[in-house]
Amino acid sequence: MTLSTRTGRAYALSPGRTGSRPSVSSLWQSSTALIPPVPQTSNKKKLQNVSQREMSTGTQHSEAPTAPVLLDPLVVCGPSGVGKGTIIEQFMKNNGNDEDGWQFGFSVSHTTRKPRPGEQDGVHYHFVSHETMQDLISQNSNNDNSSNGPGYFLEHAHVHGNYYGTSWQALRQVQEQSPHHKCLLDIDVQGVQRLKQLEAQLYQEQLSSSSSGLPTYRLQPKYVFIAPPSLDALQKRLKARNTETPEQLAVRLGKSATEVAYGMQPGQFHAVVVNDDLDQAVQEFTQVVRNLYPPRAT
Repeated sequence: MTLSTRTGRAYALSPGRTGSRPSVSSLWQSSTALIPPVPQTSNKKKLQNVSQREMSTGTQHSEAPTAPVLLDPLVVCGPSGVGKGTIIEQFMKNNGNDEDGWQFGFSVSHTTRKPRPGEQDGVHYHFVSHETMQDLISQNSNNDNSSNGPGYFLEHAHVHGNYYGTSWQALRQVQEQSPHHKCLLDIDVQGVQRLKQLEAQLYQEQLSSSSSGLPTYRLQPKYVFIAPPSLDALQKRLKARNTETPEQLAVRLGKSATEVAYGMQPGQFHAVVVNDDLDQAVQEFTQVVRNLYPPRAT
């Protein structure tokens, strides 16, 4: 990986690539060229081979399997203090203004942390106890394939002493509002890694599906990482909050450094947006989303 740090910015570039700041389109193209998507071509070939084998042995299914439901949420990730929430907030203000664009909505996640002033249960989060959260997480460990999906949570993580999780139901509730809706997930690196594991798991289940039909869901998230211009800049932002002790700040900075290192690895995300100028970052983020979700047919 080569990091270009001109004018205090950092980008995930192709190995050996250097130079001036790339355009949004070139950044997106280089990022999508590096990320390993679910190999649909290989999938199609394997499914064709299965069909040919069934025809030769006379074991064709009398009924075509039910096609899985496509879930392709927009996954936004970034370290604490990077301004991710502000970028998302600005993006959502103009969300859905294009006639041929997609309408994005937030899922309501579960958390064990205490509500902050102004937060409402069921609106900002589902606030639950640690015991309840552990019970729900155990459904994933037990591989409870309910109508909600493989386990209760699509992803879950333990962050700064509290659990956070996104349920299958929360994702579906957004996407099923209309054919034009997509879900936006604001999660951390742990959640991203969990999603990628689940995506691979569902893909393998699809390849090995039997006469019972294909898996319920086809998971194809689009991943965008929000990066700081530098770790020094991120440290200044976190200190300016003045909400943590020096010890807590050190822990958070250590975690942030690990997250940035992961986010800037080629192939981990479809696109990287560096937030050193809010207005420009919002514009770049909006363009990246439009590239990842082309205008729908009207």
